[in-house]
Amino acid sequence: MDFATNILQMIFYSIGSIFMIVFTIIGVWSFILYVKNSKSLRLQNYILEKIYQSINNRNTFYSNSNQETFEKDLTSLSEITED
Repeated sequence: MDFATNILQMIFYSIGSIFMIVFTIIGVWSFILYVKNSKSLRLQNYILEKIYQSINNRNTFYSNSNQETFEKDLTSLSEITED
């Protein structure tokens, strides 16, 4: 009886050790993938932010030009209507 208990105990310890090693490898691998993905997302967010800033600056420039043109048109229209 004592011999059978020792064999079962060794089997369970070996299965537990195998699971522990497998989950450790999976954990380390997942962390490495997370770090790579995080760097990729950071770079992607940086590029998207630069694109957004460029578009926003361009729109601001055009809206200011359009505002000035609009004001000139209004003054010329008011001059025409005054005549």
